[in-house]
Amino acid sequence: MPAINNTDNAIDMCNVLSCIEELKLAVSMPDALEADRNELDMLTQLVEDVADASNDHPNVVIINDNYFAEHAKTIAEQCEGTVFASWPYNCIDWELAASKMLQSDYSSVDFDGATYWVAQ
Repeated sequence: MPAINNTDNAIDMCNVLSCIEELKLAVSMPDALEADRNELDMLTQLVEDVADASNDHPNVVIINDNYFAEHAKTIAEQCEGTVFASWPYNCIDWELAASKMLQSDYSSVDFDGATYWVAQ
């Protein structure tokens, strides 16, 4: 399982749940590493925070704040079926569109000092 960390653009919570199961096995061993225990605690807290923010929908994808404008653009492209390479789409302030419009449908969660957004 690839590492899950707070620099990922998006985190699929299904992967987090799988990682938690692997870590539970690892920390049950007599030679368990403290780093594994810490990661288990951190990921368990993330699942709880995401569940609270998403009205108990744990199988969601959370989006890093640094990537949210690109996420907004991707959502718009999927809705329109358009690649935004020409006017007027390449003139849209995606940071503003993401922060002022799209984020109102999301809640923020903290993951190891990084802000992530989860759909409500």
